[in-house]
Amino acid sequence: RPQQHAGKQLFAHHIPPVTHLQFPEGQRADDETRRLGTGVAPARDDQRNEQREQAFILLFEYLFLPQDDLVAIYDENIGTVSDYAKELYTGVLANLDKLDETLASYSKKWKLNRLPKVSLTVLRLALYEMEFVDDLPDSVAINEAVELAKKYGSQEDASFINGVLGAVSRSKTE
Repeated sequence: RPQQHAGKQLFAHHIPPVTHLQFPEGQRADDETRRLGTGVAPARDDQRNEQREQAFILLFEYLFLPQDDLVAIYDENIGTVSDYAKELYTGVLANLDKLDETLASYSKKWKLNRLPKVSLTVLRLALYEMEFVDDLPDSVAINEAVELAKKYGSQEDASFINGVLGAVSRSKTE
């Protein structure tokens, strides 16, 4: 059910905030970060899924309520937005024209404005990851997109998304 914020309705799916990392028994976060030589512990796959889903929700909401403070509204009403979700959200919005141009050339017989909003959002998010996230193989981005489509859309959406993103991926290797 929609939540109200300053007189506007918000997309009301609850995504639990990413607040902790799990490490193998007997190992602490500081051990892992020291081993990797970074100040940030690595994101586990399940955390990346949650973070990607946060980005999806923000991008989906942006289609209906395009405003600059969606991250703050999400933080206030649902939970803390992860850094990775913020990176995806801002990255997709910053590259929207390029992403849409690529999607339009691969989504045969479908104009982007005729696609279901869930499918369009998932496609933009996955294509951004395929093009701009270096440590993520295309196959993982595609699989995650299909899973999001199954959760928030339909099996037909998932099949369409798989086909479009698969074609994009194949063209990169040719």
